[in-house]
Amino acid sequence: MTEDHILADLKCYGSRTPERGDIIVFLYPRDRSAFFVKRVVAIEGDTIEVRGKKVILNGTELEEPYAQYLYDRSRTAYGHRPDMKPTKVPEACVFVMGDNRDRSADSRHFGFVPLADVEGKVLFVYWNPDALDRIGTTF
Repeated sequence: MTEDHILADLKCYGSRTPERGDIIVFLYPRDRSAFFVKRVVAIEGDTIEVRGKKVILNGTELEEPYAQYLYDRSRTAYGHRPDMKPTKVPEACVFVMGDNRDRSADSRHFGFVPLADVEGKVLFVYWNPDALDRIGTTF
């Protein structure tokens, strides 16, 4: 969420790779001086598809109670189409999406995230001046 101040474990992926559902910190592919935070939706070898604002992973629609959609349009705020044909995640990469799906610059926009660019896993929110109830939210 915008304005979340987070604590992340920057060492957890030294011995393992991100799993589906992890919220990760990574180098933004289009500006390597910036970090992004998104949820891992698919890992290497998975087939990911988005149809009618539903995420289909390996042929099965995901239950995503955290996903939010603000409006029904044929394009998102970042210009990419909300639908995406089935695509296989390449080796040593993950596919990430923001929970605010209509306003998220994510893998639908900039492509797969190489595992080498993953910096850590988000643990919890320690401050949000606009949403005090989010303080202490864990992931």
